[in-house]
Amino acid sequence: MTFQWIDGFAISVRSENGEVLISANREGLLSLARHLTVLAEESPGSHFHLDADNSLEEGSAELIVEKTPERKRIRVAAAILFDERGRIFATERGYGAWKDYWEFPGGQIEPGETPEEALHREIREELETEILIEEKLISVEYDYPEFHLSMDCFKARFLRGKPVLKEHEAAKWLAREELDSVNWLPADVKIIAMLKEG
Repeated sequence: MTFQWIDGFAISVRSENGEVLISANREGLLSLARHLTVLAEESPGSHFHLDADNSLEEGSAELIVEKTPERKRIRVAAAILFDERGRIFATERGYGAWKDYWEFPGGQIEPGETPEEALHREIREELETEILIEEKLISVEYDYPEFHLSMDCFKARFLRGKPVLKEHEAAKWLAREELDSVNWLPADVKIIAMLKEG
């Protein structure tokens, strides 16, 4: 246990299970909290909270300080493909943790690519066809357990040929009233809500 002084108040510091535990009397903890507020503003990703088993009103408390790792961020582009009847093209994932969930085709944006360039490349790789991108519809931000997803979604249509499924298990055209008939990826659910509104 290491003893330190902040603003003249005694505190104790120890490490346990990857967390830093700080104990102090009420005045010392309040003084420390002011320092931690500044630290948090200067160090995004830091997380501070009071131990639930202690109370400032009892005259002393324990503060847990833990550093949360920076979440990996992935940028992707997705195509919301419409046909002449207004139906929307959906694909079923055939791999990974989200296998059998449905999504809009597309993929990761590589360094140096624009979202539109990435989308054209991904559609050629996944479906062996070409699309015409008409406009950007929505941007989605979503936190998966392992990463943060930033997804730019574009309204588009197939230019020629029938899609060939290279990575997906299945694909189908869905009318707006049929959008809830498949199990969508969590991030894509936000897009479904927009599409159902028309």
